[in-house]
Amino acid sequence: MGPTTELRRELKRTFVPFMTARGFVLDNRHAPHFQNYRRTVGDRVQLLEIQWEKYGTPRFCVNLGQVGVEGTLCWGKVVAAQDAAPSHATENARLYPRGNGSSTRHWFRQDRPLLSALWHGSWRVPPEVPVRQLMDLFEEAEAYWRTGEVGPHLRVHTNSWAVSAT
Repeated sequence: MGPTTELRRELKRTFVPFMTARGFVLDNRHAPHFQNYRRTVGDRVQLLEIQWEKYGTPRFCVNLGQVGVEGTLCWGKVVAAQDAAPSHATENARLYPRGNGSSTRHWFRQDRPLLSALWHGSWRVPPEVPVRQLMDLFEEAEAYWRTGEVGPHLRVHTNSWAVSAT
């Protein structure tokens, strides 16, 4: 069993049904590094992407974006809405459980920081902990898609290489 197995199983057990109940469709074409969710609301496709830490530690970040149903133009190529990821949107955001720094120590994580591991006597928290954090912060993602509101756990980026396809 790899270091991310428990956390991936918990996401599958708890978060996938959570997202499905909200109208999202899971796209695992880019697994195991990315897990993408899409939902069409009116003329927009809302995107949520779970991006796993590339060296195999049990950490992930959550990227958000939205594109028109007609898709987006990114790096001079049209990307269909059903193939788009948050990085293809003209603006995207990242959801952080603690602070909004850019290092992986601010990501959703099952591994504990060194001092915390020494204090608690274990290197990991139960996999339910980061998944629950994600579900608890999900309303900030909904507010971002609905009104553009940037909550305290979001960091927004503008992509100059992406434009609306219309």
